[in-house]
Amino acid sequence: MKQTANHSAFLLQRSNTGFALIELMIAMTLGLVLIGAATGIMLSNTQSFRSNKSLAQIQDSARLGFELMARDIRQAGSIPCGNDINLTNIVIDNPWYLDWPAGSKGQLIGYAGTSITTPSGLTNRVAGTEALSILYVDNVGSSVELTAAGTHIYTLNKVNNNFKSDDVVVVCDAKNGTLFKAKVENKSSKMTVAAASQFNSSTLPGIFEKHSVMGKLKSRAWYIGTNQQGGRSLYLAELNGSKLDIIEIAAGVSDLKLLYRLNDTADFKTTAEINDHWPQVNAIEVSLELLGQEQNVSTNHNTDSGRFKRSFTSIVALRNRIL
Repeated sequence: MKQTANHSAFLLQRSNTGFALIELMIAMTLGLVLIGAATGIMLSNTQSFRSNKSLAQIQDSARLGFELMARDIRQAGSIPCGNDINLTNIVIDNPWYLDWPAGSKGQLIGYAGTSITTPSGLTNRVAGTEALSILYVDNVGSSVELTAAGTHIYTLNKVNNNFKSDDVVVVCDAKNGTLFKAKVENKSSKMTVAAASQFNSSTLPGIFEKHSVMGKLKSRAWYIGTNQQGGRSLYLAELNGSKLDIIEIAAGVSDLKLLYRLNDTADFKTTAEINDHWPQVNAIEVSLELLGQEQNVSTNHNTDSGRFKRSFTSIVALRNRIL
């Protein structure tokens, strides 16, 4: 009985003393190992998420840039009445976005990185990068219902056609067309469009009759510009009325390279090699270089200051030119 009582007292005394120092150190070490492992897994997952997000952003920017650029390139020089008509430009002031060159296939021009001042109006363009200007006539327009006798005042067959004063428009038939700055009025649920006062009367063409077609001039330039954050983006300069709007299309696009193929040739040429043969260009190789927003810690990827870097290339054919 005495031995049993002593044993019970020993156990009670030991339970009141708590953990020994060695036991606490072992427990803390095991806890730190578990916390470290959990933290490592969390950091790895976070980095993986950020890397995947950065790559997804690069792919989305490339997809958007290619899709919108390709849409414009395919339309270069297009006119609703046919690309072989004789089109006369009677606008006096002719910066590149109002200048429809002679002939029906001169509405696509590339610019090397050395020609930073052209095309004009691209105030944030990055030096050393290429640019591309494209002109065509929007096929979403209206037909002419009535022409005032002996005048260039055209009544359109509907009022909701998005024309407004100072727009640069083209009116055309199967043989001829005229490009002019419009003066627009709504009368009796119909819209009338006349040539504004800023035109060259000496080149005023013939009057267009009923069923002629009117469309808005689309002038666009694609280039690499400096964005508000100080980085680079793919930009679009778009004609709005008779002025340019500068629109940021895709962030992180650091460079744009362009190669051109001429009719009856197989290889692609640089801007300098094309010289004055832009009307013969029938396809363009577009290359975009993009940087991700996140740092790349892997050595398996190309980097630029630690950021993900990717290049994408696509070939776009012009619809209205013989391949």
